[in-house]
Amino acid sequence: MSTTTLRLAAVLLFWVPLLPAQAAPVVYFDFTGDGVADSNATVALNGTLTASLYVSGIDTAHGGLVSWGSQIDFGNALLNGTGYTIDPLWPLPGVNNVLDNSQGRIDLLATAFSGQVGTLKLADIVFNAVAAGTTFLNSGELYPSNAGFSGFAGADGFDYDPSVVFSSTTITVSAVPLPGALLLFLSGVGGLSALTRRRG
Repeated sequence: MSTTTLRLAAVLLFWVPLLPAQAAPVVYFDFTGDGVADSNATVALNGTLTASLYVSGIDTAHGGLVSWGSQIDFGNALLNGTGYTIDPLWPLPGVNNVLDNSQGRIDLLATAFSGQVGTLKLADIVFNAVAAGTTFLNSGELYPSNAGFSGFAGADGFDYDPSVVFSSTTITVSAVPLPGALLLFLSGVGGLSALTRRRG
């Protein structure tokens, strides 16, 4: 082995550990429309909740993200999924996308024509709040039992799945109190009926 080759190897061994490490992609929910991760959300009983699904931390190392897939689990005793919209950034939706309220699960997959980088909106998912209480909304790997399936894939074929961090969110469905004016009206009606009974 030549001296030049040894010097080059020594330089590479010294510099490679100093290169910045790629941040792990994070899949998260946003409920306020600002594109920032939310760890919880509150919705009124019989109200509508829109959960925007995002992934952050996608850089150019693998040509960007060209396809994604995620399984979303939700507490179907309190939430009823009414629909989803894949973001226009991903014009090729999966043919097996499904929203299953009986299982409390949504499977979503979509592809772009070219690699996308940065923080990327994936989809909007809409829920109706059908009962009061606290429940969950979890993102996870799509088809986790299929080791050959890559849910998050780079333009060069890189499989992001082993490094993706999937998030969970707490959802509180609050019972809606009667408005003050209605309570005042009902107490007035009750008082009026009590007066009528006393006179009669």
